[in-house]
Amino acid sequence: MNFTKEITEKFPKSPFHLWNHFFQLAQFPRPSTHEEKVSEYIEKYAKSKGHQVERDEVGNVLVRMAAKGKFKKLGENLVVAIQNHTDMVTDARPSKQIDFQKDPITCFVDHDWLRAHDTTLGADNGIGCAAALALMDLDENVDLPSLELLFTIDEERGLNGAKGLKSGWLKSKILLNLDTEEWGTATVGCTGGLDLEFDSKLKLTKIPVGYQYYQISISHLCGGHSGIDIHLQRSNSIQLLSQLILELPESSFLTEFKAGKAHNIIPRDATCVIAVKSDSEKRAIEQQLEKWTSTWRKHINKEDQNFELKWEVAASKVESGLAASEWMHIFSALNLFPHGPLSFIKDGGEKLKDLVQASCNLAKLIIKGDQLYIQSSLRSFRNYERDLLVAKLNSFARVLNLNVREGVGYPGWTPEFESEIIKYTKNIFHENFGGEIEIIAIHAGLECGLLLDKYPELKAISVGPTIRGAHSPDERVHIPSVTDFWKLLLSMLKDIDQVKLN
Repeated sequence: MNFTKEITEKFPKSPFHLWNHFFQLAQFPRPSTHEEKVSEYIEKYAKSKGHQVERDEVGNVLVRMAAKGKFKKLGENLVVAIQNHTDMVTDARPSKQIDFQKDPITCFVDHDWLRAHDTTLGADNGIGCAAALALMDLDENVDLPSLELLFTIDEERGLNGAKGLKSGWLKSKILLNLDTEEWGTATVGCTGGLDLEFDSKLKLTKIPVGYQYYQISISHLCGGHSGIDIHLQRSNSIQLLSQLILELPESSFLTEFKAGKAHNIIPRDATCVIAVKSDSEKRAIEQQLEKWTSTWRKHINKEDQNFELKWEVAASKVESGLAASEWMHIFSALNLFPHGPLSFIKDGGEKLKDLVQASCNLAKLIIKGDQLYIQSSLRSFRNYERDLLVAKLNSFARVLNLNVREGVGYPGWTPEFESEIIKYTKNIFHENFGGEIEIIAIHAGLECGLLLDKYPELKAISVGPTIRGAHSPDERVHIPSVTDFWKLLLSMLKDIDQVKLN
């Protein structure tokens, strides 16, 4: 497989096979539940290399690779699973026109970083997938144990591929997950998660003749990953625009509100459409916009202060909307909706110091016609905090008379800092790079928790290169860290028979 001119101009060149596979993955974006093209690519490529390929009922792909080099004598007595998810969060800046089910991700090198043009990059978890695929390109004399390359689907919506993983499928005793996003760290624990959705039918009122319709929008907030970025306390576009709406004249109507892309993205953009009855009210709202713009520029997170607040004539008009008695009730309640880090671990020792214990992401708010929809994402290391948060949100739902749907949660991964796979990883890292690899737990969901729940005998650890801005159009991957990550992966596999499994 040779690099095309486009790859050599827009992609790093080393490690050769890893970047080549990542380029191929970028040709077909893979929103959750739309991973078929990448699954076909993996299956076709693996078969071309002579490997056995299987799929389970939900669509996860498993490639079985025979041992190479010194591991041939061990055969299937030592099998290692390399696990990644194939879907990606697909998000774009408002000005970017892209069909994520058809159009490729266009990338460019920015100094030491690979980025995408105004969209998510798919490095989460595409770099891990590319590394697993690149293992198929190694020479026969390279020392590799028998491998199970597991590519799960639909991770970003709630780890659904791992939830539905075929029972008894894996033969491995060791699991290397490649979804960590900070080079120089190895992850050994993560939170569990749960989504809650709310909806109701609203009471509409006919808007009097002569009202003027305007759209208010806020954009260009940072957003980010609702787990690993939640402690940064970045602004939530739903919360900001809600503050402004609560100061609208009581004679105005709200006809539409739209914010949020996915449960695991901190909302960056929000728009609403209002109807006002007079020019004097229009001027009063303009003054409110100026006030809030000035206030937010001074007080919100510094990363978010490049936001844009716009006020323009609405493109469409409707006959009915929410009167003040309705929208005031909704947005007053939303002002109390929990968002951000809610508690921190205080009893986990130095290794877990100041890690977020529980959090909630107010992820989506949509008001369209007489329909209201809210989505939130909860994360917690402990079921106790999660259950308290669920109870609080159910109270919120009762206040607004909302229907509540509770998603299927997923378990956390309890941190263990002294396992044999951790000791081995520390030694390999030190031999190759000097210094010490940092062993961490993260406030985000990794599939390891589910996989260990299904296969409790597995010894698991997660590593990866440095990825910044995941789940946002600012997503980027640090190119030198990819080179180091690939070296670490090969080194870990080369002597993995040193890990004591019993």
